[in-house]
Amino acid sequence: MTPFHLRDRLRRLIGGAEPRPEPEPTPRHRVRFELPDGEVYEAEANVGDSLVLASGRGPRPIATGCADGTCGTCQVEVIAGADQLTPPTDHEERTKAMNEVPAHRRLGCQTRVTGPGVAVKVIHVFDAENFA
Repeated sequence: MTPFHLRDRLRRLIGGAEPRPEPEPTPRHRVRFELPDGEVYEAEANVGDSLVLASGRGPRPIATGCADGTCGTCQVEVIAGADQLTPPTDHEERTKAMNEVPAHRRLGCQTRVTGPGVAVKVIHVFDAENFA
């Protein structure tokens, strides 16, 4: 796809093939993030986005150390909407065990949004002021 659908416009002008139909927009849902200091914010998540990615659309993202599910830094507690998140994978469970993450917590980089009504408590927040 080109910016402003230039190829489609050119094809119409010169009588070329019909343009491809626009893809259906990905459903989006609001996710509620409760921070350790009590602050709460909401951010948009496309279906399939990780909690880490969604939190990055807000003012204080979830802290990550690896983003591939090996460190356990991005752990969260699910407050609501657990049924609207992907189930834990074997990889996530192994990482939680290796890093002594409590069993009831999820890894934000491995947990993806599938529907509405998700709320999580963030354990570690990215701190840009102390990032060197």
